[in-house]
Amino acid sequence: MKKIWIAPAISLLVLTLCGCGTDILQKPENVPPKAQEEIPAQKNAKLTYYKVSSDASHIVPVTKSVIASDATPKTAVEEMIRFDRNSKYPFLPEGLSVKSVYVEDGTAIVNFSKELKNIQKGSTSENLLIAITVNTLTEFANIKKVKFFVEGSPINSLTGHNDMSQEFVRDTSLISDK
Repeated sequence: MKKIWIAPAISLLVLTLCGCGTDILQKPENVPPKAQEEIPAQKNAKLTYYKVSSDASHIVPVTKSVIASDATPKTAVEEMIRFDRNSKYPFLPEGLSVKSVYVEDGTAIVNFSKELKNIQKGSTSENLLIAITVNTLTEFANIKKVKFFVEGSPINSLTGHNDMSQEFVRDTSLISDK
């Protein structure tokens, strides 16, 4: 009696398995292509940083369009450094990078890499560094003052011409649009 049921059960199982999966192998006909999903447009923002003029007598604003999420104080300082590195006569030390920019109560703490200490000696270099950095960061509405750090620690002096432990405020006296 069991033999009678085994043969039809195996046949039914084979037919069922053969019938399964045929839809997967066949290509659907006359099916319209799926509409491409629209990717939301990313908003742009203006990012302003400052560069040293070619005669090193003043600083000049540079405005760049960036994706809004990239319009951060750190990105602005990175762009400032990148622009200087690509200029004909860079004045910032080679290898200089910004490790972080932290903003609290209107004061930005800009943390540079150790290469900052290799800046050219002299009051002009130090004053220009302060001017481009402070004016770049105070372009942001929430930043009114800037403090300088190197490798996570506050600095007292760079080349001996300014008290670098103080908070610096925006100074437009060196800004020119030429």
